[in-house]
Parts: sequence; structure tokens; C-alpha cells
Amino acid sequence: MRQVYRGASASRGVATYAVLERTVARSVQDLHDFLWVGAKHDEARLLGRLRDAAKVLDGHLGTRAVSRGVAPLLGAFDRRAMGSDLFTFLWMLGHLAIAAERRGPDPRESARRSADVVNSNAIHLASASGRFDLVEMYEAGKTDFEAFQAGLTEILEDRGVLAADAMRRLAVRVHDANATWRADAPKGFARIAATASIGDAALHSALLVDGLRTLGRYRDAPYAQLVPALEKVLGSPGLRAHP
Repeated sequence: MRQVYRGASASRGVATYAVLERTVARSVQDLHDFLWVGAKHDEARLLGRLRDAAKVLDGHLGTRAVSRGVAPLLGAFDRRAMGSDLFTFLWMLGHLAIAAERRGPDPRESARRSADVVNSNAIHLASASGRFDLVEMYEAGKTDFEAFQAGLTEILEDRGVLAADAMRRLAVRVHDANATWRADAPKGFARIAATASIGDAALHSALLVDGLRTLGRYRDAPYAQLVPALEKVLGSPGLRAHP
């Protein structure tokens, strides 16, 4: 029997979309704003919320990989040294878990969540490469997503990242599926498109780890737990369910 979370303190069971959104997505967005927007959050309380978010994801996915990944970072948090990796790890897994959960009832939102993942991954890689200027040009509207990806791919290939072009193709495919979404598409077609985007975004996330390793920016915590957690996302209830 499926168990449903009634609050962030629950440690086992399949979470509803509302709980994933409230406990996971909102907490990770608050971490983003705390790190880069200047939001005034109490750090200890925010880290506690992120610990709860990891537990909710673990219960939803049937794993302990998320908590194992973040525990060393939360236990000795340094926002400058660890903040971006903590954010990227939880953003990937949180949004992909929600994408899987929404694939049946709202495939359009599912595709948007997958696109949010590859967009964030690309920003993280650009920053790790020391080329945040690419992000600034993209966010200022001076380049489009495809040009941003092309520029990033060139940088990564120069740095020896073998999967750089594969990542570009995955990112553009997920982005374009969201950007050109057909509101009038048959429901079955829409669910297939959303499912494909989840898979592409998950593979893009796994390849990001190899990219970080080549760039000298890999850390065991949290990334040693990423692939096990991604495998659980791809087997999660939202992808197994038949609408």
C-alpha cells in the first residue's frame, strides 16, 4: 500500500506532489536565494529544512542516497565552498522527482521541470569552468539557449570533457521540448514526450558528474550518491503509474 507523507517529519512513504513542492522545491529555492540573491534566511533553520527535504526525497524514492549525499555538507556547511554543489544536487533530484510525479496528471509541467534541471546544470558547469560570463550573456538575453550551450560545449571540450557535445544535445533537446510544447497534443503523446525529457535530463545530470571530475571540481559529497538516486527517480511511482 502506498503511504503518503503528512509532513516533513515523515521518513518513509510516497510523497504527494504538494509535499514535494512545499518541502523540497521551496526549500531548495530558498537555498538559491540565500546563496545568490541575498535573501535573509536563518542558516541553521534553512539547513534543517534541507535535511528534511532530503528525507522526504529518500522516502519518496525508496532510497537513502539523497540524505547520504547531503549529510556531510549540512554537517559542516560552508556556503562558499559547498553551497553550489548542495544546491545543484538537491535541485536536480527534487525537480526530477516532481517531473516524474507530474508526468501523468500534468506532462506540460513535467517537461518544464526537466528543462529547469538542464538549465541549472549548464549554469553550474559554466561556473565550474570559470566562465560565468556565458551565463550572464544568456540571462541578459544576449544569447539564446542553443548559443549558450554551444559556447559552453567549446569551453568544456577545450578542458577535456569528453561528453561535452553529448551534454549539449541532451540539454537542447530537453529545452526545446519545453519551449515548443504543443498544448493540443494528445495526452498519450504528451506523456511520452515528458517521459523522454525526464530521461534526457537524468542522463545530463549523470554526465555532469564526469564533467566536474575532469574540471577538478568533483566532490564525493554529494555526487557519489547522484547516480544511485537518479536510478531511483527513473523507477519512481510517477513513471510506473498508468494514468
